[in-house]
Amino acid sequence: MVFQIPALWGGFAETETYDTVWLVWQKEKQTTKLQQIPKTFYKDVFDYLDKTNKPTDTESTTKENTKRLLNNIYERRKQKILAYLAYNQQPPQPMPPEEERFYTNLYATIKNDRLGDKSVLGALTALHDTPKIILPSGVEVGPLMKDQTVLIDSTQDTEFLLSNNLCRTG
Repeated sequence: MVFQIPALWGGFAETETYDTVWLVWQKEKQTTKLQQIPKTFYKDVFDYLDKTNKPTDTESTTKENTKRLLNNIYERRKQKILAYLAYNQQPPQPMPPEEERFYTNLYATIKNDRLGDKSVLGALTALHDTPKIILPSGVEVGPLMKDQTVLIDSTQDTEFLLSNNLCRTG
């Protein structure tokens, strides 16, 4: 089973196979940090698997094993995202949209669940790559990549990012 995925490992597109998906799984198991994977990793693999018509028994087994591995990778990465949230750290970017959505939803829930504090303002999107900056509230943000979601819980910080054309709403 062979499919094309734009890979970040080495910065060039390479042919991915079940073996490569298995290697991604092994890398995720070996460290507590999120490994860099293409933003479209899950989508590309599932798109390829969906295109497979009437697979043979061997291909069917490989397809099921690949799906199982992808789910294991996703679950393991969700655990790591929880650790980033627990330590109030921004996870590395880019992240696949499935993981970005998971992170953003949990971040908002955690921030909104503080006693006496309902100040989460929401998500902003970086307009371009930006180095680490210190916001007016003293919070460090970054480095940011273009189109990365940034969660801000200060009106002052939100106004700063918007007025300096560093981020946009939504």
